[in-house]
Amino acid sequence: MINVNHRFVNSDFIKSNVIQELCESPEITVDSFYDDRNNIGYAYCRERLETKSGVCTKARLFADPELSDFANKIGQSLKQRGTICFQVMKCNDGWALTDLNVRSGAGTSLTCSAGFDVLSAAFACRIGEDYLDFLRPIKEREEFFITRQYSDFVMSQKS
Repeated sequence: MINVNHRFVNSDFIKSNVIQELCESPEITVDSFYDDRNNIGYAYCRERLETKSGVCTKARLFADPELSDFANKIGQSLKQRGTICFQVMKCNDGWALTDLNVRSGAGTSLTCSAGFDVLSAAFACRIGEDYLDFLRPIKEREEFFITRQYSDFVMSQKS
């Protein structure tokens, strides 16, 4: 923790710099489904193995009890009903929240591809339908490796 006095806070240094703790790998995105009406939560952790232009192209999907507990606490605090995502990194022998999105993320489709359809579950939850068929916990020591590949489609061609 940095001890900052009033004189230092008003300095040009603070106005032109950001001070934060150093975070370390891995960078984990958590796709968090939570239903505040029934206190039901699922957390799917995605370790970014490769990114291209800021987009995750290879990921390892797994479960982590500590991050699941953290996701449920966020869900309770936000009165979450559906799917959000957040990112964490290691910091001081624990996890540091680096980003919180109150929406699904660009990489959430990776989680859905592995059979954990948090997007359909979120929609079903919002309209009051059963969502449990879309979700299941990841078993202990179960993990999935997912790659994202792109395709190009020609829509029209001039002669």
